[in-house]
Amino acid sequence: MSDREFLLFRLKGPMAAFGEIAVGERRSLWDVPSKSAILGLVAAAKGLGRQDPKLLALDENLGFAVHRDVAPQKLRDFHTAQIPSEADRKKRQKAGQDISTRRGDLNTKDKLNTVISERFYQTDVAFTVALWAKSEKLVDLSLLGKFLKYPNFVLYLGRKSCPLSAPPYPKIMTASGLRKAFHFYNDDCPLKKKRDRYECERKQEPIWFETGAGLAEEEKQTSLIRVRRDALRNRALWQFSDRPEGQLPWEEPQNFAMSSVIGIEGLQ
Repeated sequence: MSDREFLLFRLKGPMAAFGEIAVGERRSLWDVPSKSAILGLVAAAKGLGRQDPKLLALDENLGFAVHRDVAPQKLRDFHTAQIPSEADRKKRQKAGQDISTRRGDLNTKDKLNTVISERFYQTDVAFTVALWAKSEKLVDLSLLGKFLKYPNFVLYLGRKSCPLSAPPYPKIMTASGLRKAFHFYNDDCPLKKKRDRYECERKQEPIWFETGAGLAEEEKQTSLIRVRRDALRNRALWQFSDRPEGQLPWEEPQNFAMSSVIGIEGLQ
């Protein structure tokens, strides 16, 4: 197996909300962050706006994997919002009014309606994320790591009400496999000392990784394939495509020789 560079970082916080497809009144969650959510976080660190065309290049050029370091608790909440009627929206659109923004949508003389949605959060979360370049010529992982260390915009875990409780501690690691990169990043990460109960739980959690992204050896070892609709197609229209990901069982660190990790480079 050839060596590959991985950018690893940890997302830790009191609350997170990495939602799946959100249609209607119920906003459900994925068990682990989606690729689109993580790339949105990376884009925020780089200072890219939501409509920036460079977002599509990030999705196309980066592979993605994630490990849940601790099983969180689920929190249920309700959210109310005011919206105009569809008839009012159509009338204002025909009149040439802009309703593409929240302010424009509410700028009506008619009575607003109130809707309620059911939302869920995860509490006491800790995830380790790995990104890699599908082609080394297209993505500078070290630069992405520096943006994560010194972000341009505030980083949050799915929703703005869910800030990080610790810096993401990005690291570039060269390893001959994805599992080895995860293991030795965990040993090196200073947040490990603050996670007394995590060690027993993290061994029960698998690594989820993007298939078809250059990790042929990991694909041979996968025990399960699932499909998530989180591959960016058109950010302006909020359109996403299906993306397959494989489940890689966790293995004990003693099964790996330290020599399998070629180097650990800190980002200054």
